Amino acid sequence: MVLTRIDRFEEVYNLIKEDALGGGTSVLILIATDCDALCASKILTSLLESDNIGFTIQPVSCHEDLTSADEKLIQGNDELKSIIMINCGGTLRLLDFFTLRDGVVVYVMDSHRPYSAQNILDGGFIVVVDDGEDADIIDRLKLVDDIDEDDLTEAERRRKRKREEEALKEYNNKTTYFGMSVASALYNMAVQIGKESFDNLLWYAVLGLTDQQVHERISTE
Repeated sequence: MVLTRIDRFEEVYNLIKEDALGGGTSVLILIATDCDALCASKILTSLLESDNIGFTIQPVSCHEDLTSADEKLIQGNDELKSIIMINCGGTLRLLDFFTLRDGVVVYVMDSHRPYSAQNILDGGFIVVVDDGEDADIIDRLKLVDDIDEDDLTEAERRRKRKREEEALKEYNNKTTYFGMSVASALYNMAVQIGKESFDNLLWYAVLGLTDQQVHERISTE
């Protein structure tokens, strides 16, 4: 998994845009059915339409919906280049649900926390856009995982595995909580690429944030 911060949203959008140059419906948007996700999808689709990027939207509400999307929309889809997950997928090991061919990248924009640490250890074409809340523990996991065991003695391998287990245990023991509103995050993307004035996008960002506050998912402070 690649973890990127919201201040690099322009790079993420440019990757999606470049991968769409071949034409066709290159983007699949998998979206949760909450208000924040719906507002985020409105912002995202407005941006994609402004650059004539073809996309398909599929709502998901359970694990079975992800499996169905893989069977019907991902497998055998040669036009597909980007899968964008809005308020879903972040807490799951995505390789358990998706069959990804070379060249397909999954972008996860999910306010649910904590993320699945297994995605970090699996690697692959998965990009998670993060607000920085879990950066320290995730960096520790990645640092330990990047060490090549072939260059280590048996004692060093045991110490590496122990450090990895400790970091993974600390991460998995975090309580469930919510990060930044995805509508707010995607509005940040619009600002970074200079399209924040399109179609009342600020209103959708405010609505998504308000939804989180009304349902007490984040502090109002």
